[in-house]
Amino acid sequence: MGIPVATMAIGVAGAQDAVLTAAASFAARDRDVAEQLDRYRQRLREKVEAT
Repeated sequence: MGIPVATMAIGVAGAQDAVLTAAASFAARDRDVAEQLDRYRQRLREKVEAT
């Protein structure tokens, strides 16, 4: 089996990915964090669709 491990890049992209991974972990137990993460993902989705 094994243990799941998140792998991050180096630099700004890696730091952003690390924050989002941590936020997703917290969101599993904190409704406020989950809602904020959902709003962030929605804004990002809209930004991508606009391009």
